[in-house]
Amino acid sequence: MNNSLSICFLITIFLGLHPSATLHAAPSESSSQTEYLDLKTHPELAKQVKIKYQPPMFKYPTEAKIRRIQGTVIIDAYVSSSGKVVKAARKAGPPELVDVVIPYVMKFEFYPLIVDDLPKPFIFQFTVPFKLH
Repeated sequence: MNNSLSICFLITIFLGLHPSATLHAAPSESSSQTEYLDLKTHPELAKQVKIKYQPPMFKYPTEAKIRRIQGTVIIDAYVSSSGKVVKAARKAGPPELVDVVIPYVMKFEFYPLIVDDLPKPFIFQFTVPFKLH
C-alpha cells in the first residue's frame, strides 16, 4: 500500500433545536466588545450561513506526517458582520496540526448573516480530521 494521506474537511454545525442564540464576547484589547452569535446553539441561523470564499486546501504538515501525528482539529472562527474571519481560536487538536489549520480558516469569507434585517457577527466551528494512510 502506498503512503497516501487524506485530509477530510468537515464543517460542523449541530442540528438540534435550541430556543435562543448564545452570545459570546470576542477577546479584545479595546473597551468595546463585539457580541458573536454562537451557531452551535442556534441551528436555524446556522442553516443560513453561506461560504463566499473557501481557500485552496493545505497540505498535511511535513513534520506531523514524519512523526505520524494524526487527530481532529476543532477551530472556532469569529466572523464579523461583513463576513470576514477576524479571529480563529483552537478548541481541540494537536498543536502541530492546529498551526496549519488556523491560517487556512482565517482566509475564509462568508456572506453576511442577516438576523432581524441586520448583519450579525457569529462563531462558526470548523472540524478538520487528519488521518495518515
